[in-house]
Amino acid sequence: FNMTTYAVNALNTSSTGQFIQRSASATSYTVLTTDYVIAITDTTAARTVTLLNTPGINQTFVIKDESGAASINNISVTCANGTTTIDGSTTVKLNTNYGAMAVYYNGTAYFII
Repeated sequence: FNMTTYAVNALNTSSTGQFIQRSASATSYTVLTTDYVIAITDTTAARTVTLLNTPGINQTFVIKDESGAASINNISVTCANGTTTIDGSTTVKLNTNYGAMAVYYNGTAYFII
C-alpha cells in the first residue's frame, strides 16, 4: 500500500467537485422543480421567492441574498397556494445581508434547516 499514491488519487478524484442547480434572479422568483439554489441578485426593491406547493418529499431549496442588501429590502419566502407553511408560517423573511435559508418539504409543509 503506497500512501503517497493513495493521497494523490484521492485528491484527483475529489477535484471534480459537485455541481448544483443555481437559478439567479434580479426580481421576484417562482421556484422550479429543477432548482436547488435560488440566488436573488438585486434587492433594490423587496423580492418574493414563491416555493412549490407540493414538491417531492424531502426536496430541498436554498434561498440566498447575493445582493447583500436584504436587511433593507427583505426577501419574502412563501408558497404559491398561500396555505402551505414554512416552520408554521405562511411567509418567512430573509432579512440579513448575504443571508441564506435552506428549506425542505416533508410531504405536508416546509421546514427551515
